[in-house]
Amino acid sequence: MSLLRPLLNGYLRLVEKRKLARTRDVHKIRRDFARTARLLFRAPRRTKITRSRLTGAGEVLRVSPAQTRSDLVIFYIHGGGFIFGSPDTHSAMLGALAQRLGAAAVLPYYRLAPEAPFPAAIQDVAAAYQAVLDSGVAAHNIILGGDSAGGALAFNLLSRLCADAGPLPRALFVFSPLTDFLHEGVSFRENAAREAVLPAAQAGLMAEMYLAGANPSDPAVSLAARRLSRCAASLDHSRLDRNPAG
Repeated sequence: MSLLRPLLNGYLRLVEKRKLARTRDVHKIRRDFARTARLLFRAPRRTKITRSRLTGAGEVLRVSPAQTRSDLVIFYIHGGGFIFGSPDTHSAMLGALAQRLGAAAVLPYYRLAPEAPFPAAIQDVAAAYQAVLDSGVAAHNIILGGDSAGGALAFNLLSRLCADAGPLPRALFVFSPLTDFLHEGVSFRENAAREAVLPAAQAGLMAEMYLAGANPSDPAVSLAARRLSRCAASLDHSRLDRNPAG
């Protein structure tokens, strides 16, 4: 995959990113991205992918590697600017991560904007996280992750858990998290061209659909990483290793 990655990223920037920049039709964006994911992304052989419903929450996609070597569970929140994407479009990537870690992954389905604006997504994600705990998975065995909008939701979930003294996951990782809904940060400007999928020109439209009038400066919406510094310090990074035993 490492040899193909530059080619894949180049294709995404030159083709898919440009398609996203040209359309405002949410349903078309969802269909096109789902089709691209089916055509381009493949989970490792013998990866088991199943859809199920959690008690007290909505549906999730479970991704299990051919060999499970750990009690860890990757709780992964998919990205897509809050308006497209799904656990299905991200299942191949999580299959690869699950194989490397020897651990299963759980990807919650959450409601998308504009049909279900803020705070619907974080409510669904929080309910799924609690349902995973209720199913018997210990918090210290959960690795929380997400990309883009999913990264923002992961930060939001962690912030809420800290504020409520809830059970924290063992670790947190995010890819290109969308945490600045005002789009004022240096990172947003400097990485606009480097970003492989989401066009910066569409960021305002996606934020508008998601927020639906909510204040983008509200700490419950736009989270700065520094607000989580004390919370993140309490995550038990020391218990992660290359071949975890649970």
